[in-house]
Amino acid sequence: MALIVFRGKPGEELGDRFRLLAELGKGSFGEVWQARRLKDGATVAIKIPKDQEKGEEVLRKESDIIKDIHHPNIVRVHGFHNISELFVIEMEFIDGYDLARVLDNVSTRAPLTFEQMLEWT
Repeated sequence: MALIVFRGKPGEELGDRFRLLAELGKGSFGEVWQARRLKDGATVAIKIPKDQEKGEEVLRKESDIIKDIHHPNIVRVHGFHNISELFVIEMEFIDGYDLARVLDNVSTRAPLTFEQMLEWT
């Protein structure tokens, strides 16, 4: 398999499945994008590894492990897709702030109370 390195742009379409809307996050593994599912217009999140060759196996395992987990505090996985040799996980899109941003805005550096932790879960 040839090394495929993903670099997305807003507005880009991934095959006939998704249109990228906004990058939500980026790390050493890859990127997470807010995307529009083209078949029905639903807003979803998609995780795309930078290194597709290494990322395929990781995404397959992740998808297999969490696709059947249904819990209100865990993002739901809709599926694993191969779009012209571009491997992605399609997930539920949850609008809001990530935990790091919430914690940055905490007015005190004292340990969180149990009630604060429950409120954020």
